[in-house]
This record gives sequence, C-alpha cells and structure tokens, in this order.
Amino acid sequence: MLGIKDNLLRNGSYAQTIDDYYELSKKGGLSQIQIFEICCKEHQLVVFIDGDGPGTITEQNYLCENYIFQGKVIFFIEESKFDSLKDNPSEYIRNFPTIITFKKHRLLEKTLVFSRLRVFRLAEIIQKQEMRGKGIISPYYKTWGERLDKSKNK
Repeated sequence: MLGIKDNLLRNGSYAQTIDDYYELSKKGGLSQIQIFEICCKEHQLVVFIDGDGPGTITEQNYLCENYIFQGKVIFFIEESKFDSLKDNPSEYIRNFPTIITFKKHRLLEKTLVFSRLRVFRLAEIIQKQEMRGKGIISPYYKTWGERLDKSKNK
C-alpha cells in the first residue's frame, strides 16, 4: 500500500495510510472503530483496497452504520475476486457504494485516476454549495463529527 501512497503524493494528492493511525493505537489505545472515525471525519476521501486480512468486514460494518460517510469512500477489489462475489454480494461487498475492480498490475494507475476524479468532484460540490450559500459558510452547517454524533443518537 505504500506504493499507492507514494504515487498519490508524487502526483499532487495528499495521502496518508491507516498504518499511521495504528501506530497511534499502539501508543494511545485507539480501537479500530475510533481509527475509522478519525479517518472518515478528517479526510476528504477514504480509499479502501481489498486485501487478505479480516479488516474489510469491520470497515464495511462501520460504513453500514454510518451511512453519512459513504460518499467519501471508494473501494478497490481485484477483478477476479469481484467476479467470484458479484452474483452473491452477501455481507462482503454490499456496503461499499463505489466499487472499482483492478488487475494487480494496474492498481497504482487506477487508484490515482479514481482518487483524482472523486476529489475534483467533491471540490465542485463544495464550490456549488458556496455559491448557493450552503456548505461551510452556512450558519446551519454541521461538521462531520456533529453529523456522526447526530446519526448515532437517532
């Protein structure tokens, strides 16, 4: 995953891996859910890349419960694995709203292209909101933290 982070950085996108948060976890006792809350609140875009570890299920469960974050998440899964799951998405891939397939040799390129597309799209949305008096400049604007707290209290 470090190669992806370096590729994004080289091409002008700020990138941070979740490993940085796990280092904090070892020092400060953050749970995996707390780490997701930090990532989802603080970052404009969250890129998940499917791997062999058990983390994807936990990540999905978090996203399912916190629907408000789904618009800032893109999920990459190897094409052959996706093909084996697509007819029966079950619990594994159903909570990722944006699923992008890749072949191993194209992962760096695909993460760069789709990350850029999503960040530029989000920037356009923010500009349109500002022109309409909505978004951050609105007195009714709620931060991600406030929205998360509100959604948990429902």
